Amino acid sequence: EWTDKLLHQVSDGVVVCNAEGKIVSFNGAAERIFGYDQPEMVGHFFEQLIVPRAWQEFSEVWVKGSTQTDSHHELEGVHRSGMVLSLDVSVSHLHMGDQLQRMVILRDVSERKKQEAKLNFFAEHDALTGLYNRHHFEREFKILLERNDTGWLVFLDLDDFKLINDALGHQAGDTALVALSKRLLTALGENALIARYSGDEFVFFVPSTMGWDEEGLLRELNQLLHQPV
Repeated sequence: EWTDKLLHQVSDGVVVCNAEGKIVSFNGAAERIFGYDQPEMVGHFFEQLIVPRAWQEFSEVWVKGSTQTDSHHELEGVHRSGMVLSLDVSVSHLHMGDQLQRMVILRDVSERKKQEAKLNFFAEHDALTGLYNRHHFEREFKILLERNDTGWLVFLDLDDFKLINDALGHQAGDTALVALSKRLLTALGENALIARYSGDEFVFFVPSTMGWDEEGLLRELNQLLHQPV
């Protein structure tokens, strides 16, 4: 009873399971992480809280764990609502007399993972258009040159773009840049390396394997640039 009260005070989720993997204790933080109350989960298998594909990889560690002191993992869990959670998980194997128990300490790091993914994305992409940024383009283009890939390297600068910002405001200018970016992606395809180089400048490399010739490529660009936004 004292241990139960203590576990319910800690900020990390704590799930205690018996040797079969059935839950015998489920603290308050675990309730908040997964959306279940303790009475609902006691007697159920711990694996029900983990995404099936993640459990397949983790189950070997879980079964063999009786020979280990503890282990640390990153797993995907499942909230009661069906939402997938990113979990930081530590498993300790406790021998209580002749019985084995597993104490699982959980921390929901979903928000941190989202922030990390966002930071990683913006390190490689332009925040407005979602295209690659200049840094990523130059790195990838260098690899293509070293591989002796051939194709068309195009630098695109929008003339008088400042007039849109001055006449209609920066929001209108941003809308035009996003629209143009989408057109480039649609017209050139995902195999082209496309980047926003700076304010109203774009650069892209279209591999020769895509079948474009110079005249056809310029005609396509001219058409998409002259469509109204």
